[in-house]
Amino acid sequence: MGDDFGDAAEDAQLELEGARKMKQLREYHGKLVRLAYAVESEVSHPHVSLMPDPTSGNTVAMMEWADRWNAEQQQREERAENVQAYARRLHHLIQACENALEYPVTHPYLRQIPEPTIAHTPALMDWADSWHVLQHGYVMRSTWGLDRARNMFC
Repeated sequence: MGDDFGDAAEDAQLELEGARKMKQLREYHGKLVRLAYAVESEVSHPHVSLMPDPTSGNTVAMMEWADRWNAEQQQREERAENVQAYARRLHHLIQACENALEYPVTHPYLRQIPEPTIAHTPALMDWADSWHVLQHGYVMRSTWGLDRARNMFC
């Protein structure tokens, strides 16, 4: 009888912890969606530089502007690459969170997820990257499998 009570208490504790983590995960997911929208908006609306009045008398100012614009363009391209890489990782994190939200609150998988808070985002992104690799990793087809039946050279 003592074991049944201990198991029930442990099950209740696991359910409470799972429910708490699911609530945190839902809130965190909402914040991630808002962040992803802002990042995508930044990518689709690049920074516009102010050009001086394009007249022949302003050639010196235009040349200085062109030099600044070129340097800024290189910085924007580097930044755009960083933003796109971040957006990809953010998208993986959102997908992983949505997948985790489908599990029951007592599932052991939920205990493997880092604490879903903004402070733990780097650990969550690493977790999501691992999840993405497992979900979308390259799988080598078997040499003599059914998908290659009657054609061993495909």
